[in-house]
Amino acid sequence: MKLAANSHLRESFNAVSLIRVLINLGDWSNQMHALDQVRQVLLPGGLLLMSEGWAEGWDGLNIHRGRVNLKPIELVEYNTLLRKTELEKHLASDFDFVDYHSFGFYIFMSRVFQPLFRLPDPPLHLHPINELTAAMWSKGIGRDAFEACDYAGVYVFKKR
Repeated sequence: MKLAANSHLRESFNAVSLIRVLINLGDWSNQMHALDQVRQVLLPGGLLLMSEGWAEGWDGLNIHRGRVNLKPIELVEYNTLLRKTELEKHLASDFDFVDYHSFGFYIFMSRVFQPLFRLPDPPLHLHPINELTAAMWSKGIGRDAFEACDYAGVYVFKKR
């Protein structure tokens, strides 16, 4: 990613969306470099929307799974999760935190409850419990629940 070298791309965008991009960059150094590139192309007042992979939530999810004797979900080798505190610290000089939308309720229901419900059969991606949970979340039910196991929520930052 060499956006900084192209001066015509600097401060050109009102919004940037990063959805599971940074987690594929190998390490925190590369992730910070990519965030610095985003910082250069985003206009003042522009929004940065991020749903990556949060280490704290991944750890919390596997703690919940362990409490009910489910095996931990293994992280694929090419993903490097981000720590929320490090991300927020890295962006603090140029960005204001606007909001965070947690998917903890959905993640808990689809990664802990549904696998338990289906035992001894494996969980299903398109299971009615997942659909019902998503419908409940869209109506505001559970939005603040199970944040400890939210590894995919959406950050909203605004560039100063």
